[in-house]
Amino acid sequence: MGQDHPHVAMTLVALANIAHAQYAYRDAESLYRQALDIQEQAFGTDHPEVLVTLHHLAALLTSWQRDRKALLVYEQARLVLLAIQRGNIDADDSLLENIRERGQKLLHAYVHLLLKQVSADSGEDHAPETIAKIFEVTEQ
Repeated sequence: MGQDHPHVAMTLVALANIAHAQYAYRDAESLYRQALDIQEQAFGTDHPEVLVTLHHLAALLTSWQRDRKALLVYEQARLVLLAIQRGNIDADDSLLENIRERGQKLLHAYVHLLLKQVSADSGEDHAPETIAKIFEVTEQ
C-alpha cells in the first residue's frame, strides 16, 4: 500500500478529525486537503468519500471562522452532491441514505453560512427572503 492508497486518505481524515477536535485547525486543514488529493486521484471528484471529506473541511473552516474559504468548499461539496445525485452510483441502500442525510446537513450548513455572510455584508438580517431564494435555486 503506497502513500496514495485510499486507506491512507481514511487515516488522514481520522487524524484531521482529531486535530479539529483539539483546535489544531491549521494541521487539520492540511490533513483534510491531503486526503482530498488522494481521494480525488483514486475515485474521481464526484465520489461519496470526496463529499464527506469536503464536508469535514468546510465545517473546520467554519469553526475556524474562515467563512469565505468555507463557502468555497461548501459550494464545491454542493456540486459534488449534485453530481452524485444525478449519476447512477452503484451503492447499497445504506450508503445512499448516508449520502442523502449528509447532503441535507451539508446544504443546511451552507445556507446558514450564506445567510451569515449576506447579513454581515449588508448589515441587515435577510434571513426569510434569502432562505426562500436559496431553496428555490437548490430545488431546480
